[in-house]
Amino acid sequence: MSTPSVPVEILETIFEYAALLSPSTAPSLSIVSKHIQICVEKIMYSSLIIVDDDSRYPEIAPFEKIMPTFQKRPADFFATYVKSLCLIFRDSSSTEFILGKCTGLRHLGLWCPGRIGIGAWILPSAPTLEGLLTDRRIFQEVADSGVTFPKLKYFWLSSSDYLPLASLHWAPALEAVCLDIYSAESWIDDIETIMSSAPTIESIVMEAVETWHIREWMEARLPSHVAYDARPWKIAREEFSFIKYWREVLPELTM
Repeated sequence: MSTPSVPVEILETIFEYAALLSPSTAPSLSIVSKHIQICVEKIMYSSLIIVDDDSRYPEIAPFEKIMPTFQKRPADFFATYVKSLCLIFRDSSSTEFILGKCTGLRHLGLWCPGRIGIGAWILPSAPTLEGLLTDRRIFQEVADSGVTFPKLKYFWLSSSDYLPLASLHWAPALEAVCLDIYSAESWIDDIETIMSSAPTIESIVMEAVETWHIREWMEARLPSHVAYDARPWKIAREEFSFIKYWREVLPELTM
């Protein structure tokens, strides 16, 4: 009696679900067959966290270990598969290399302190990017580029380098923002900029040491259709907390 064959569609679903449930076993699953490899890699590479120093993040493979994969894969591999990417880098050349490969991103977390000009490397993902977590300097460079991000709906900004929030006309679909408040004087200007240049905004969250006065101000001045909140600092103020925050934020981005 012959064993009945399992439809290909069911096999694909089983292996994809297994890779989702246990990401650590995905590499082993990918060597079952060429067909299964393609299915599993969709899961393996859909969400990446890449760092430049494994001594600080022992649970995450450093860039030097994943670099061969970036070099061997076809040009469109990462553009097709990588949808969520978190980068923690001091080396700007590596940052540029990775962002140049991952040009189909939906969600991006980028921490590259002290570097100038990085905003330009995000621009290839402008047509697809929906969520961005970064600092104000990089965000300002993106805004100054003049490139429109038609699908950008959410952003979270840390204020490791404070810059006034620029006009948001380049993000016509913007729905929600979360800002780390740098000083008592800055947040009113930020809110006024958001309200004047982002007509589609639905939610504003401010994070600060003291929040009651911010909440009272927003309650008195924001239109009724805009949800608001002011809460204690949660956003990443240093690279060591950035990955933890990214993991907390990503589920919110993908709701």
